[in-house]
Amino acid sequence: MISKKRWLLSVVLVVLVTVTACQSQDEMTRLAESEHEGNGGFLWEVVHGDTTVYLQGTIHIGQEDFFPLNTASEAAYKRADVILPEIDLNALDIEEIQPMTMELALYEDGSKLQDHISPELYNDITELLSMYGFDMQMIENLRPWYVEMILTEMIAADAGYDTNYSVDQYFLDRADEDGKEVQALENFEDQLQMFANFSPQLQEETLSAAVNDREELVDEYTNLVSYWLDGDVEGMLDMETENEEFDGYQEYMSQMNDARNMEMAAQIQQIFEENSGQTYMVIVGTMHFILEPSIVSLLEDEGYDVVHVY
Repeated sequence: MISKKRWLLSVVLVVLVTVTACQSQDEMTRLAESEHEGNGGFLWEVVHGDTTVYLQGTIHIGQEDFFPLNTASEAAYKRADVILPEIDLNALDIEEIQPMTMELALYEDGSKLQDHISPELYNDITELLSMYGFDMQMIENLRPWYVEMILTEMIAADAGYDTNYSVDQYFLDRADEDGKEVQALENFEDQLQMFANFSPQLQEETLSAAVNDREELVDEYTNLVSYWLDGDVEGMLDMETENEEFDGYQEYMSQMNDARNMEMAAQIQQIFEENSGQTYMVIVGTMHFILEPSIVSLLEDEGYDVVHVY
């Protein structure tokens, strides 16, 4: 999807699948060989040498009744020694990230938002913000990419979904509770830099989509959640195909998907080369596993056997 969101979540009580901790790899039944049920699809398993990596596709919004997830994902988490998210949200220091964010989100040359977008789009934003009880003065110094992030969070709430119930944060909070090691695949500053470095034309275009296609985006959120809960790969890919129409699609996807997938796949490959004998669980947005070049296909190209579990 065009939209981009932050990910926050509350701890939810879950029922875990019991797995005996002392089982060896030979004794352990691979998740792919058993039946599973429950919410949320998009789980892959890669075994190489003495090391196992689970690839869990997530969405960055949710509802409380998502959890617990399907038995395969719960079992994968239970077995994992190390959790690998895009960003370790629980390790972020607000005092550090606020000035970093504002440095990239604010115009520092004295110009304002209305100086960088069309008058028509500026008027549309004014009308939309008034519906939410906001005054334009609150965002007049912000760049388009950050205004879009604010608006898409509002639209997600309109659709009935809460960033406080993202699948990513669900596992991160549990990892903290259980004392599991967490190793982030990306860092917060790099993600901010990516958004801020999109061309002015692309920033205006994605902002325009968030403003003028608000009702369609509400429907997209509903479809996204439905496809994710059902593990519907084709449904999610069809949603992305619809987005190919906008002019900056190639620029957007080369940074949002392609470059990031290559870097994350390289890090996973390094884990296999180290062959620590541990079990890892990667938790990143589902599109990173199904949209080409995907993390799954990149690992397969390197000769790894990637099994779709659920």
